[in-house]
Amino acid sequence: MYYEYWGLNRQAFDNVPDPTMYFRAHESVEQAVAEVLFAIEEGDDCLAVIVGEVGLGKTTSLRVILDSLDQSKYRIAFVTNPDVTFTMMLRDIVGQLKGETCEIKRKDDLLEEFNRILFSTADEGKRVLIFIDEGNAFKSPNLESLRLLTNMQMDNKNLFTIVLAGQPKLAKMLEAKKHANLFQRIGVYCRLEKMPSWEVVRDYIDHRLERAGAKRRIFTDDAVKSVFEYSEHGVPRLVNKICKLALKAGQTNGLPEIGPEIVSAIGERFQRFTRKMRAAGTGESAGAVETPAEEQLPAEAVEATAAAEDAGAQAPETTQAPISLETPGEPAEVYETADIAADEPAEVCEPAAVAAEEPAEVYEPAETVSERAEVPGNGDGNISSLTQVCLDEVLRPEVLEKVRGADKNERIKMAGQLAAEEIKKHPEVVTQSGDPVTKWKELRNEILSAFSAEGNS
Repeated sequence: MYYEYWGLNRQAFDNVPDPTMYFRAHESVEQAVAEVLFAIEEGDDCLAVIVGEVGLGKTTSLRVILDSLDQSKYRIAFVTNPDVTFTMMLRDIVGQLKGETCEIKRKDDLLEEFNRILFSTADEGKRVLIFIDEGNAFKSPNLESLRLLTNMQMDNKNLFTIVLAGQPKLAKMLEAKKHANLFQRIGVYCRLEKMPSWEVVRDYIDHRLERAGAKRRIFTDDAVKSVFEYSEHGVPRLVNKICKLALKAGQTNGLPEIGPEIVSAIGERFQRFTRKMRAAGTGESAGAVETPAEEQLPAEAVEATAAAEDAGAQAPETTQAPISLETPGEPAEVYETADIAADEPAEVCEPAAVAAEEPAEVYEPAETVSERAEVPGNGDGNISSLTQVCLDEVLRPEVLEKVRGADKNERIKMAGQLAAEEIKKHPEVVTQSGDPVTKWKELRNEILSAFSAEGNS
């Protein structure tokens, strides 16, 4: 596993609400957890609300709160999908509180059963807690039903507390005039924010790595600064995704630490989608926010390196190995752009559809690569001796035989794969340019030129 390469004993950056990875220096999350816990333990308020943009830690906050409670004092229900009728949600709550499937169908009967559970729980010296995540999925009538539910309390004390978490849409609904009665019942109202600085992100990364078993710093300060920039300035979920992919790519390329180059290479690939989504949402032209094709990480470079590894090539033990963003057998991790761009892309746009309709915005089309291949070598007609060694190794009779029967696109793919293999065999070629992707392009173009000459001979 990639994390074992870094001396870890578990995944450090999985995007799951794991309370054991809770980072106390994220001030807004820490404050929300503390205030909600106080509201629950005091029992004076019937409703606590946590609001935040996607990826800021709402679900994690709920799990940390739940994990911090003395479970013997409460009967708890946890609703993860409130986008149902109120009757269905109430049936789910009653079933969880009873610890068995609820077969009651009618709303009135469910309310009566819920009320019975409240009083029987109070008789046991306990209280009922109801956690509702993704509250932004609530329909307006359900919020009114929730308000009516909060009326089911005793005159001198609350029998239950509802902890409601959701995106800013939830705040807009709660603050609407028609829900003023419900809003007035909120005892704790917390808003989650991004991590405020790259130093906090550094502490967050180091904290998670230490919890996973790290004995040393893995991300340089410059790498952390890049993570901060590409995570939309401190969105925890994006920090996790970028760091996870960086660790995988670092292991693939045999790196001793994670520097800013590999973070930027990963971040730029996701930027292509997020910029397009922002442009679509604001009416800006996509061309005004795109990065020029020359700055993009070629898809062929990633595919070629992955193909070489699948064929059995070992990553050279040098920090100048070609940067591959894929781990053999796990390419899907790189393309989880919807997860990086937004927690719930359906509410923003459909990045998968964008990628399908306009792949040229993300990767260089074959025609562009081919046109560049017409320019031999490094542009001045000179080929280094080391590059010539690589060419001599590549242009074997069996390879040239395949070239004669290959079309234009097949030749491009073959050239890219062979270039990646040669860079793995001769990592010192990278020192000539200092940039593995640039050197891969140059060598690929030399091979394509040789292919072209062979086809014309």
